Amino acid sequence: MTGVLARWAVLSGAAWKKRRFPLRGGRVSLKCRLPFRDPLPVTKAGFLVLRHRTAMNILQKIHREQMKSDLVDMNVGDTVKVHNRVVEGGKERIQIFAGIIIGKSGLSKSQSITVRKLSYGEGVERVYPIHSPLISKIEVTKRGQVRRAALNYLRNRVGKDAVTVKEAPRAK
Repeated sequence: MTGVLARWAVLSGAAWKKRRFPLRGGRVSLKCRLPFRDPLPVTKAGFLVLRHRTAMNILQKIHREQMKSDLVDMNVGDTVKVHNRVVEGGKERIQIFAGIIIGKSGLSKSQSITVRKLSYGEGVERVYPIHSPLISKIEVTKRGQVRRAALNYLRNRVGKDAVTVKEAPRAK
């Protein structure tokens, strides 16, 4: 079978009864002649062979190229210095934001951290995408030992208690 017949032969029972074309999503009558030149790849049992999603593979390659490989291991509760590139006019400078990581979110390319610090008695939080080209580097200055995935309770604290967590024991 080639052409239209091969495409209709691979449909399952429910799709065959509704005469729904699986890849396009619209209703098609059996008498309709569709201008397909190449048959769909079908196994011996009559099942449709799915091809690799090339668009997704291209996106994954782009994401892999943009991901940073020189990242330091950091967790919630660590005190970090984030070196952020700032472009003002034609000049570029690095601005350091030092604070405590109160949360992590996302996976792989879209992973981000939320850093909180006290500035003149006022709490300031910034969310940084880890793999952003605007971040030159992230330094871990102090390791923290916490038993939570997010330190939202620090938002309610005042003064030094708002940026202090238990320090992790150093590995020898």
